[in-house]
Amino acid sequence: MTTPSSPREPVSQTLRKVLLDVGSTGVWQAAGKMAQVFGLLHAMDCLGLDNAGLSGRVMGTAMILQVVLTLGIDVVAVRHIAAKSQTLTHLLPVIFSTRLILHGGIALLWTLATLIAPLTPAETFAWLVGGLYFLVIGMNYQWYYQATERMPALSRIQTLTTFAISAYFLLAFKPGQAAGMDLLVLAIGHGVVTAWVWFEVRRENSIPMLTFNFRRDAIQILKEGQANWLFGVAYNALTLLGILLIPELLPKETRDTELGLFRSSNQLALALQLVLTYVGYIFYPKIVSWRKQQLTDFRLRVLGLGGIVLACGLIGSLIIHTFGEPFFKLAYGNKDFHPGFKILPIMVLAKFIGMASGFMTWGLLAEHKDWLAVRCCILPLLLTTALHVVFVPDHGYIAAGWLYALGELLLFLACTVAFLRLKLSFKQSA
Repeated sequence: MTTPSSPREPVSQTLRKVLLDVGSTGVWQAAGKMAQVFGLLHAMDCLGLDNAGLSGRVMGTAMILQVVLTLGIDVVAVRHIAAKSQTLTHLLPVIFSTRLILHGGIALLWTLATLIAPLTPAETFAWLVGGLYFLVIGMNYQWYYQATERMPALSRIQTLTTFAISAYFLLAFKPGQAAGMDLLVLAIGHGVVTAWVWFEVRRENSIPMLTFNFRRDAIQILKEGQANWLFGVAYNALTLLGILLIPELLPKETRDTELGLFRSSNQLALALQLVLTYVGYIFYPKIVSWRKQQLTDFRLRVLGLGGIVLACGLIGSLIIHTFGEPFFKLAYGNKDFHPGFKILPIMVLAKFIGMASGFMTWGLLAEHKDWLAVRCCILPLLLTTALHVVFVPDHGYIAAGWLYALGELLLFLACTVAFLRLKLSFKQSA
């Protein structure tokens, strides 16, 4: 008879634990993220539609480049430290030095390219600030707090930083801000905190953070993280296609306007995504734990989570479609942003579909099917990229919003089919 080899954790108990986690660190984190969103909404209002579009173009470029250059390092580092196969004091200088040299070099090239490119003064300023912003987000310290199991401390640091930046946006930003000013505030605020955190890490561990003897260890870590890196790059490219391709597929005269309208809905949907992502971070380890416990209803549990999330997404999208427009107009005092509401319901639904995809993906990862997850992401990315080329030139930000949802749906379907086709085996016990 097939039985689980470890005590079975009831689903109700798992839900209670999740609610407790969300009630402590989660609420604190969500409050900070919501403050960030409303601060950025005010900043976008003050920038105006075209300047918000230009800032979004620069920010999107920095974000996707940063994702490409993570190289799967964080996941591998946390896994090694958790398994005690590498020490924290050994990995810290390797990862810090790799990141600083790599991102510092790219930021320098970014700056040189901006200075020699035929840009307007406003565009030059925005892209120069974008290089600084890229360097700051590239020196991400989140993995350190994950590895040392101090996520509540990380949550407090991030939330206080967010409150400070949002307060500056709300108090100091006035209509007519130049493109890139929002990025400058973000870069300075997060840059100061990032420098302080790494100084504290150095003090806590009593080790030099910068080393030039890191090549062999860095190469080994990069080899281990290839699958996670490729999936992260492919998925983030999928979610950022609108921001990346609208400027490339539309005429210069309209691209920033269309991108600003796309960002207006994306920014509000992002508030929901940040909360969903945190809930997902709580559930994902549970999925791995269920598999390790040899639970015979492992597949049903994962599919059930996905189904619940999709049902919530459909309900939430319908509510926003029916009642959300007045609140959207309230969030954006600048009437130029108001047409962006047209894609908000479908983008909200896409965020829920993305969370459901996350459950299916972690179901694959729990079976060590990392490369299968990568393959599931590649086809939706290629297909939606082609569809952007076909539809965005004629339909602008509306097409980009619907194609974003289509990409998330295709990824969910691919991961679900792959998960259903897994041949799961369970240990036998007498």
